[in-house]
Amino acid sequence: MLIKGRWAWAVLIVMFLSLGVNFFMLGFLVRGSPWPHFFRSGPPIAGMLEDFPPDLRRTIGRQLRQDRDAIRASVDAIRSKRQEIAAAFRSPVIDVNQVRGLMRDVRELTVKLQEQAQETILTSVSQLPAAERARIGERHGEGSRWR
Repeated sequence: MLIKGRWAWAVLIVMFLSLGVNFFMLGFLVRGSPWPHFFRSGPPIAGMLEDFPPDLRRTIGRQLRQDRDAIRASVDAIRSKRQEIAAAFRSPVIDVNQVRGLMRDVRELTVKLQEQAQETILTSVSQLPAAERARIGERHGEGSRWR
């Protein structure tokens, strides 16, 4: 079947656009994304751990999975407080002191969650030999994202 007239040009343009998009996507597959932070999946802690040795990452991941219930409870508590803040914002009259207290609760719960994750990392890193800890410290010294 041969397409003639205006439709031929439209089909040809769409085919070239499709080909361009396919090459663009192939580039992502071959080279990886130029915006890795945008496409990164997983929890935020994964970004901090990506420079750790694979064995240490697996150890920390195992421990975090073992602590899943406590971590999930902390995340659920934070989510609940944020929902209470949103409800207070939607109310016709806002109780500023109540919202201030809820925001304080969110901060405290967030710090608690962060402490849980950091304690897991510290426990795992502290069990490494001194030379391995020194290598990790060098990777995360001057110019690292930890600064």
